[in-house]
Amino acid sequence: METDEKIEVESLREEHTPAEPPAPIRPPPPGRPWVKGQSGNPRGRPSRAHKASYVAHAMLDRKTHGLVDRAIGWGEGGGKSMLRLYLQRFVPPRQEVPVWLNLPAIESREDVLAALRAVGTGVAQGDITSAQGLRLVRMFTEIYRYL
Repeated sequence: METDEKIEVESLREEHTPAEPPAPIRPPPPGRPWVKGQSGNPRGRPSRAHKASYVAHAMLDRKTHGLVDRAIGWGEGGGKSMLRLYLQRFVPPRQEVPVWLNLPAIESREDVLAALRAVGTGVAQGDITSAQGLRLVRMFTEIYRYL
């Protein structure tokens, strides 16, 4: 019985041992660490520009008040182009003028109707432009639909 067990163990060893030893892993050749045509950095070059812009914006935010005071001083002294340059950078032009209307708090459909009447009155009196009134009417009609 001992010989049968030895034969079985030897046959199991032969089944589980590989026929050839694995090929040795070679290091990449010097000067070309990646396969030709394949990027070594598939995500691309990391962008550091946004970090620099954050730092620049933070520095400008801390010093804006003093710089605007100086720019106004230059403008008063005759440096109109310098004043224009700084104020265009620090105070960008408004795309729309704020609208000041006495509107009720909107909690129901009746409040929306009162706000629409206030917008119409504002346009009629010249407090707001017709384009601003049109935008407000569109906004309030959308609100009216969902209430």
